[in-house]
Amino acid sequence: MTALHSANSSTAVGHFRMFIGGEWVDTDEHFEIRSPATEELVATVARDDVAHADRAVAAAASAHRAGIWHLTPPAERAAVLRKVADRFAERSVELAELDARELGATIRLAEPMHFGAALPHMQYLADLTARYEFEQGGPLVGPVLASGRVRREAIGVCAAIVPWNIPLPLAVWKVFPALGAGNTVVVKPDEHAPLMVLELAREFEAAGLPPAR
Repeated sequence: MTALHSANSSTAVGHFRMFIGGEWVDTDEHFEIRSPATEELVATVARDDVAHADRAVAAAASAHRAGIWHLTPPAERAAVLRKVADRFAERSVELAELDARELGATIRLAEPMHFGAALPHMQYLADLTARYEFEQGGPLVGPVLASGRVRREAIGVCAAIVPWNIPLPLAVWKVFPALGAGNTVVVKPDEHAPLMVLELAREFEAAGLPPAR
């Protein structure tokens, strides 16, 4: 349940909103995201509550029942995941700077470790979505001669809780497989380090992920 509006300058203070049911949602109360290294104000983020969480889950459940995403062919789901991976690769310098400021890390650590861990997994999971056998069939010889079919289907709404320490890789490892399998996802980032998850939500929207309504 994430969304955002971020400032253009890498040192400007941006404000990030939540993304619920295909809408950007702001609140009267905000979190302040400060660098653990310098205590500078990096961004402000909408502060959600139980009602927002319930609304996000209801939207994700409604979207799953509607079937738009899990009925989308795996190759098309994979294409959305690849678009997100490509955009993160294109923005890696900009986002590594934001990641470093948010976590109090160095660019030398953030760029190769955080993005270096996340980007290959984004691409791998997109490729896996395209080639995975979600449906298999063929003759069976026992106990009787017959034909059978195995169909692997999405289970519904997945909750992804993302800790603060390496938020981008941790989010990728949870969100990409769940979406690749056709599920809907509600993401709860850590309130101290939500910005990479918010940027991930931004790129999923831009890549054409259907809104959860």
